[in-house]
Amino acid sequence: MPYCSVQEAWGGDFNDNSDKFNKIVPENSFDSEYETSDEYNNINVYNDDDSEVFEYSDKYKKSKKKKKRKNFSRTYNRLEEHTGPETRLPIDKKYNLQEEKVTENKSTKESYMNFILDENKKLKKMLNNLNNREEQDNIFDIALFIFGGIFIILIIDILTKNLKRFN
Repeated sequence: MPYCSVQEAWGGDFNDNSDKFNKIVPENSFDSEYETSDEYNNINVYNDDDSEVFEYSDKYKKSKKKKKRKNFSRTYNRLEEHTGPETRLPIDKKYNLQEEKVTENKSTKESYMNFILDENKKLKKMLNNLNNREEQDNIFDIALFIFGGIFIILIIDILTKNLKRFN
């Protein structure tokens, strides 16, 4: 296989080379990541008629698309993608009240108030029972605390004695 010498391939003088290469980059190229224009001073003369290889035009310029953010808000109105009622607001049902129905409403209100009062009495009894139980449990809690501490001290003592044997 024939090889050429360095002088045949590149010439004799490397410092004074009049045939310098120009950049193969358009004058107004756009960086695809940041879409900013880089200005290059060199002219591309690689065509036979000494014209630029790249001709800049507006059709190559990428238009920046605005990304539309999805709506994830938890408002009263439903999202477009979902089915269901248009709003989550409670529906105000208005009825034409007659005198008979008004008396019925009063009786239901009174029965509801009686129910709430009974419930409150039951809750107060439960709280009083819990308070009495706490007084009785205090002695048991103290005894449990003391015996638990003694048990932990014994376990630590046994562990230290066993560790001293191995050393």
